[in-house]
Amino acid sequence: MGAPPGARATDHALGARWGSVAVTGLFVLVCLYTLYFAQVFLIPVCVAALVALSLAPVVRALMRYRVPRTLAAGLVCAALVALTYLGVQSLSGPATTFVERAPVTLRKVQRRLGQVSRPLEKVSEFTERVTQLMSPGRKLKVETSSVEERLLTRATAFASSVMVVLILIFFMLSTGKDLLRRVVTLLPNMTNKKRVVAIVQRLGTDVSRYLITIAGINLLLGGVVAVSLWWLDMPTPLLWGAMAFSFNFIPYLGALAGVVVVAAVSLVTFPAFSDALLPPAVYLTLTSLEGMVITPSVLGRRLPVGPLALVLGLLFWGWLWGIVGAFVAVPLMAATKIVCDRFHRTRWVGALLGTANGRG
Repeated sequence: MGAPPGARATDHALGARWGSVAVTGLFVLVCLYTLYFAQVFLIPVCVAALVALSLAPVVRALMRYRVPRTLAAGLVCAALVALTYLGVQSLSGPATTFVERAPVTLRKVQRRLGQVSRPLEKVSEFTERVTQLMSPGRKLKVETSSVEERLLTRATAFASSVMVVLILIFFMLSTGKDLLRRVVTLLPNMTNKKRVVAIVQRLGTDVSRYLITIAGINLLLGGVVAVSLWWLDMPTPLLWGAMAFSFNFIPYLGALAGVVVVAAVSLVTFPAFSDALLPPAVYLTLTSLEGMVITPSVLGRRLPVGPLALVLGLLFWGWLWGIVGAFVAVPLMAATKIVCDRFHRTRWVGALLGTANGRG
């Protein structure tokens, strides 16, 4: 005896639902695969898009003074290159000194923290012995290259990436409106046209406002950190101020990494342990004040990403794209939420990142 029609319909609907879930899961896996293996292409595009969003208000301001868009984009890019060059030039000396002294610094830190390092050394010795027992007949051959060769290779790759990003920024600033206009003309109806324009406008407004505001706050934080550590007689305070400016683009984890670096340098700088604790304590106090008081009061609810979603996003993008992923995680999540809130089927994603009305 066959099943009743209602039961068959229910089974069919359940099967269709599970089929849809399976297809969605495969689509997510394909997206992750693409994001990971296409990162050489996607990372420069993503970084260029975020920088272009930050600089777009400057281009619009120049256009109000009747400067052509292409010329305005060129002037902004030239100013960006000049400022970057001046910053690198002023920090190259302290940074080179820090890198050259890093091995000595690490050895001194290990001596100062001998009680902690001894158990770790025992664990390392035990791990090496276990590895030797598990592969007794194998010898590991390590090919080493000189430090100069590795630095030259990395510097060349970095310079190439910077050039690609700069070219992309210029074309995004000079032709971004034209590209949006072409995309809108391809859409089938007026509803979709209005929706795409609204999404792009809100992306430009919210993300650029966030990036500009955070850059200003981080610049102020870097200046205060540099002055404070200079007052405490820390070496190369300008370098630590620049580090605070850069690391603070990574919420939570950036401040923690900065405290660790300042603590390590402080331990080898000051003989007394009580004096060595003061610089990292000041750094932690300043970054905590910025993160808990200043940034929330300035940004308010304009970038509604909840704390848990923020940490998970940092871990995800950091795992996927490394340090660059950690830097771009917050604006990428904000952009994802803005897009998801505009479509009924993806509003649940926006709700996971933060509530639809902008409250995390």
